[in-house]
Amino acid sequence: LDALPTDDAVTLFAQVASPSIIRDHDEAATAVELLGRLPLAIQLTAAGLARGYPFRLSDLAGELSQSGPGLDGGGANPEVMSAFDLSYRALDPDHQRFFRLLGLNPCSLVSLHAAAALGGVRRAVELPTDAVMTTTSRTFDGRDVFAPAAARLASGGTLEDLGRALDASSLVALPEPHAAARTLEDGRVVLTGSVRWVDRFGNVQLSLPGRVLAGVSTAGVAVRGEDTLVRVVRSYAELEPGAPGLLSDANGAVALVVLEASAARRFEVTVGDRVDLVGGFGSLG
Repeated sequence: LDALPTDDAVTLFAQVASPSIIRDHDEAATAVELLGRLPLAIQLTAAGLARGYPFRLSDLAGELSQSGPGLDGGGANPEVMSAFDLSYRALDPDHQRFFRLLGLNPCSLVSLHAAAALGGVRRAVELPTDAVMTTTSRTFDGRDVFAPAAARLASGGTLEDLGRALDASSLVALPEPHAAARTLEDGRVVLTGSVRWVDRFGNVQLSLPGRVLAGVSTAGVAVRGEDTLVRVVRSYAELEPGAPGLLSDANGAVALVVLEASAARRFEVTVGDRVDLVGGFGSLG
C-alpha cells in the first residue's frame, strides 16, 4: 500500500500499539515518518511496542535507526526492513535461530514435523495441569491444558512462566505413523496405513497422503481381513447418506468417512489400528 497521510499513520500506529501507549503525538509522528508512513511497517512496529519492545515510544527512534544483526534487505523498502528488523530483534535467541533456519525449508508451509527437524526441541517445561484446568473434560483435556498455556505465550509470557523446566533430551519422541505400499500381481497397489486420529464426527484420518487418491474412483478398504469397496470422492456431498468413502481431508491426508454417520463406528477402528487400501494408486513417495 502507498504511504498514509501523517495523521492517518499516527491513528493506525495508536490503534495497533494501544492508545494508552501513544501519549505524545509528536513522538508518534516521528516514529511513523521513520517508517515511511507505510501501513505494513507501522503495524509490525506498533505490534512490537504493544508487546513491550521497545519498552517506551521514546526509545523507538533510536531502535529504528540501528542496523539489524545479519538481516540484509537487498532491494526491499528500507522502512519496511527497519520495522522487520526491529521485530526480529524483539525475539529471544531461540526464536531468532529458528527464524534463520526457516530459509532451509524447501516448502511454502512449515509443518510441525518440519519445524521439529529444523529447530529441534531446545527447551521444555512441565505444565501443571491442576493450575490451568478449571474444569474436567473427558475428551478434550489436551485442549484444556494447552490452550491456556498458548494464550499466556501469546500475551507475552515466557516458556519458563508456564511450569517447571525439563531436560529436553529426556523427552520421548513418538514413532511416525506407519505408511507402506506394495504391488499385487494384478497391478493393483496396496497402501498400508494406520489411524492417526478420529474427529468428533467419526471421520477417520489415515497416515497416508491425500495425493495418492488422485485419478482413483473406487478402492477397497480392508480392516482385520474384512474388505469393503468404497467410492473415492472430493467432498462429502458426492456420497449417499450412510455410504462410506475416501477423500483427501483439510489436512491433506486420506480420510475414511461415512456421510451422516461415523466411519470409526462403521469400520470399528480407533487410533493406531491398521487399515489397508487396495486400488490403482500412484506412488506413496
